[in-house]
Amino acid sequence: MSDELAWTDPDTNKTGRTSHFERGAIAWTSDDDKTVEFPARRVMRSGHIGVSSVGGWVELVLTSAGTFHFRGHLQNSGFVGLYCTVAAAVRIPGTDKAVAAQREANVGGTTSIDDRDEDWDDSGTTQRSAPTGKPSPRRPRSAPPSTPP
Repeated sequence: MSDELAWTDPDTNKTGRTSHFERGAIAWTSDDDKTVEFPARRVMRSGHIGVSSVGGWVELVLTSAGTFHFRGHLQNSGFVGLYCTVAAAVRIPGTDKAVAAQREANVGGTTSIDDRDEDWDDSGTTQRSAPTGKPSPRRPRSAPPSTPP
């Protein structure tokens, strides 16, 4: 008895098998000796967020392999431009720790030269202490998710 299931590689369209485990899955095809690992992942979506004239959404995807994908959209419908920060945090079950990601941005208004919309799409590997740099006045920064020490 096996928990293997039929699988088709989305990149090559070759058929193969997949097997799921507690923290992910592996897949392989009979044409080669290559295996593909699929870590378990959690997707957190904010739905619509907004305060005053700035609104948008964020999505944070975390995997058991320690990778993240943080993306979102902000839009300012107001008269003046604003500097804002949006963040997403996820508490790690059974601990007092959390994983967090943030984005800082200038979103323009009717009277400013900055763009009204801010879109981002960042990926990487989570770190215990994420490097942060000082954001420039016009270019936003996105910090990779980190867990507090």
